[in-house]
Amino acid sequence: NGITLEDKVQVRETPEKLSKDYFENEKVISVGAGFNSSLVLTENGNLFVWGKFQGIGLAAKGRQNHEDAIYPRKVEFLESCDVNISSIHCGHFYFLARDKSAGELWMWGMVPDNVSTEALKAKVGISNALDDSSKSIFKLLDTGVDRTVHNPFKVPIKLQKTDEIFAGYDRFYIKRSNGQVSRMDWSLIEVPITSQGPYPKFKSIHVGWKHMLLLAYE
Repeated sequence: NGITLEDKVQVRETPEKLSKDYFENEKVISVGAGFNSSLVLTENGNLFVWGKFQGIGLAAKGRQNHEDAIYPRKVEFLESCDVNISSIHCGHFYFLARDKSAGELWMWGMVPDNVSTEALKAKVGISNALDDSSKSIFKLLDTGVDRTVHNPFKVPIKLQKTDEIFAGYDRFYIKRSNGQVSRMDWSLIEVPITSQGPYPKFKSIHVGWKHMLLLAYE
């Protein structure tokens, strides 16, 4: 009803249960939290998102203009792409949705100011996904330009089923099945960060705001 998130801000000291109605009565199997938006994956492979406009874009059902989503809304775009989402990952202002069966990774959200939107369009074939309207409530460096990719696009990499994804602040990390670890950001260039093989056995990977830790077996 036109109420923004700012009007609904509350400090809650205890968790509040969300009704299953928000998720079409489907069982929630995974949740992800970004800077000020959240993403949910259900057992049927459906995605629901809510929060501030930044990062959400117009992927959510019923979104108009640049309004926030106070309650969870279904991401309908991927339903027409014949994908089977199996896991989700949230960065600061972006979301990742993975289709393990096809080895595909989908991404959408806010494009950082150090990335050319024209270069991004050319790399992934985005046509109208970037809205340059000056009416956006989100502005980078007071330029008045909306730099949000509203609908998910396919990241130009191929993943094996055993590869792992770890989302960070403005980039995400990929742990390949052979042990190699690489990073990727909105430039969509995969950059190895571990030395040439043979690679160590990593026991665990932990991603912070702008750093990561690799715990390896000796």
